Amino acid sequence: MQPPSLLLLLLLLCVSVVITRGLLCGSFPEPCANGGTCLSLSLGQGTCQCASGFLGETCQFPDPCQNAQLCQNGGSCQALLPAPLGPPSSPSPLAPSFSCTCLPGFTGERCQARLEDPCPPSFCSKRGRCHIQASGRPQCSCMPGWTGEQCQLRDFCSANPCVNGGVCLATYPQIQCRCPPGFEGHACERDVNECFQDPGPCPKGTSCHNTLGSFQCLCPVGREGPRCELRAGPCPPRGCLNGGTCQLMPGKDPTFHLCLCPPGFIGPDCEVNPDNCVSHQCQNGGTCQDGLDTYTCLCPETWTGWDCSEDVDECEAQGPSHCRNGGTCQNSAGSFHCVCVSGWGGTSCEENLDDCIAATCAPGSTCIDRVGSFSCLCPPGRTGLLCHLEDMCLSQPCHGDAQCSTNPLTGSTLCLCQPGYSGPTCHQDLDECLMAQQGPSPCEHGGSCLNTPGSFNCLCPPGYTGSRCEADDNECLSQPCHPGSTCLDLLATFHCLCPPGLEGQLCEVETNECASDPCLNHADCHDLLNGFQCICLPGFTGTRCEEDIDECSSSPCANGGQCQDQPGAFHCKCLPGFEGPRCQTEVDECLSDPCPVGASCLDLPGAFFCLCPSGFTGY
Repeated sequence: MQPPSLLLLLLLLCVSVVITRGLLCGSFPEPCANGGTCLSLSLGQGTCQCASGFLGETCQFPDPCQNAQLCQNGGSCQALLPAPLGPPSSPSPLAPSFSCTCLPGFTGERCQARLEDPCPPSFCSKRGRCHIQASGRPQCSCMPGWTGEQCQLRDFCSANPCVNGGVCLATYPQIQCRCPPGFEGHACERDVNECFQDPGPCPKGTSCHNTLGSFQCLCPVGREGPRCELRAGPCPPRGCLNGGTCQLMPGKDPTFHLCLCPPGFIGPDCEVNPDNCVSHQCQNGGTCQDGLDTYTCLCPETWTGWDCSEDVDECEAQGPSHCRNGGTCQNSAGSFHCVCVSGWGGTSCEENLDDCIAATCAPGSTCIDRVGSFSCLCPPGRTGLLCHLEDMCLSQPCHGDAQCSTNPLTGSTLCLCQPGYSGPTCHQDLDECLMAQQGPSPCEHGGSCLNTPGSFNCLCPPGYTGSRCEADDNECLSQPCHPGSTCLDLLATFHCLCPPGLEGQLCEVETNECASDPCLNHADCHDLLNGFQCICLPGFTGTRCEEDIDECSSSPCANGGQCQDQPGAFHCKCLPGFEGPRCQTEVDECLSDPCPVGASCLDLPGAFFCLCPSGFTGY
């Protein structure tokens, strides 16, 4: 909450000034109403300095624009004061009205209606038909007798004011007739006497006779044609001048010839370049420049067009910066002028008017000119808008670091208190903690408030910090989580996001991957960081010893033994006469004395042979 003294200062500074002729300050009753203050000026005149929210000659009316909802949809409000009904010194009895300036797309007295139809009934002034162009912009097709972008101008050309074939040009509020050759005047009503032109239209040695809208050349003997351009006889040896072409005229007896002249030349021999500027239509001070069979209008800077009839919009051509210091450019026919804001003058509003000329600063003070106003620089001991008051702050009435200021109207002191103090002289300490009992606490998140002189302290609960306990204490700054893990700060706590292989509140515990017995076929599991290793028994392989090794693939059985694969091992099925794990040992069949007594046993591979004594036979 702002101290009362600060609010009073802001109220006194946020005022509007209304000057009223014939107002006498110090009279009874007080001439300025609703808290307005009367200031005496020179020549016995006075001014009412109205408090914010009031206006009028004597501050007698509330400002209607104080209602922020008056103009809707972002429209801006402007108070309109009515003109006084009596003498200039008498205040108007009529209450002020208001006007809303709407943003694009809105309309209505209070900008309450959205302008969705680009062709409202009144767009073409009820004198034309509105239709939408391809660009989305509206365009009016005007009824006969009307013209202009919104059919708001009278079309005087509809009455056909131009005579003798003249073409009417609508240049509101006047008309302009573009006359055909041979006629002139405001309505093309006058016949041009071409015979008076210099040079004349007929060649030398002939006579010119004026006719309505034209002329007639009276040719001597041996010459014929509208301009006596036909000459008797054949083409001369030298031919025609200036690039002309000589042509014999068929069917003529005697023979006649004609010079066909290029554009810009006339005469029997194409010897004449006529002055096309004689009948020029350059307007508004334009200078005619003759050419070959034509002319050009050299326009002043403020006019343009083929005949200098089109006004140059200097405001659009030179941009908004042409009028300086906030001035508004207004175009006019053949010129422009700048409407300057208060305090500026000159052709382009470039001159800062010296407001100190009529200033009323008190003796001993210095006037400083500003834009549209002035200020008085007071000497020590003086204050006020005009330095007409004694500076009461010299006695240091305000407490401590409070800023002392004086009322620019009355000269009384105003103390601008530092935060935490209040009162007329800022001596009273504000108990912010006691004020929290009537409103929101200055300490957030359940913090305890402790009042101090001119301020307060907050005792924050765990997890919060800051002068008002407004900030969450970032527990992750102390790096509580195990290296390699990620700390996630939460309100008043934290959470560790563990990488694979670590677990626990701080990710400090290594995960035992062997706890789930991942190894198969009775293999031994060795726990690793973020993994495990299986030590396989013979005959098995794979990450988890899940693959049985085919021991028969290496043909381990000898002597024709047949290999039979088994889980983690193999078995050799030996042929008769062989034995051993791999059938690698030959069996000695003679060890079992298979032969009868007296016979000798001969061991053979996988068999035996009995050598019988004399007189015996058999196997």
